[in-house]
Amino acid sequence: MTTYKDGDTFLDHTHQGAVELMSVISGFLYLQVNNQYVKVKKNECLIIFPGIVHNLILKKNEKCKAACLVFSPGNLNGLSKDAKSGDFSFLSEVKANTHSYTKILANNQVSDVLQRIYENHTGERFSNDLQKLYFYELYIHLSEELNEKLKKNMHSTNSYLAKSLDYINNNYTNQISVEDVAKNTGLSLRHLSRLFMSEFSMSIHEYITFLRIEKSKTLLKHESCSIASISADLGFSSSQHFATTFKKHENVSPRTFRKDM
Repeated sequence: MTTYKDGDTFLDHTHQGAVELMSVISGFLYLQVNNQYVKVKKNECLIIFPGIVHNLILKKNEKCKAACLVFSPGNLNGLSKDAKSGDFSFLSEVKANTHSYTKILANNQVSDVLQRIYENHTGERFSNDLQKLYFYELYIHLSEELNEKLKKNMHSTNSYLAKSLDYINNNYTNQISVEDVAKNTGLSLRHLSRLFMSEFSMSIHEYITFLRIEKSKTLLKHESCSIASISADLGFSSSQHFATTFKKHENVSPRTFRKDM
């Protein structure tokens, strides 16, 4: 179990052949996965598939406790033939490697088995056989949650979200509105807003603002970029609007942020 606090970050990295599972116990954090920002809050679990570039961002004065597990899914060798014939959609998803990540609810069963994996791994009497059984149980619970998520989602959900993200990523530096995003996605604003909140745990407007603030933090590192030019380049209506929004997100003004770097 890991406690992240006060501006903790992990730079871009990947896990070749391994899955990262981030289950938030308290608080929340942001991860950037393949250039998409995802908010993970209490009782949510983010599964990042092998070879996917990602990083972690925790705002200043924020604190988050999470269980982070990086592992290479096995082929279930050593289990009975009957056990292998079950529905392991989690392993199928990893093998297919068609998604960057997926987010599910971290129910009591998932949380409990993660705790047992952690305790066995760090305990004085580590048992390899027991660990295999715990992972087998984890695969079952993750598969159940993935199947439940598939039942709730429409077939076209991913394509609509992908289309909206493409539009946002290509236009967030302009003064776009949430209505613009919905119009270019082909969904009603109400429907798209529900999909966005369900997938990313933030509104469309919050996502756009988050992208702008993260980009501004990069630009503030360069003294040649004035705050006024950064404000204009990122689609803020004025320098004052940028400064107010930045301070709301980072708890410091853009000038103070630049000075403290």
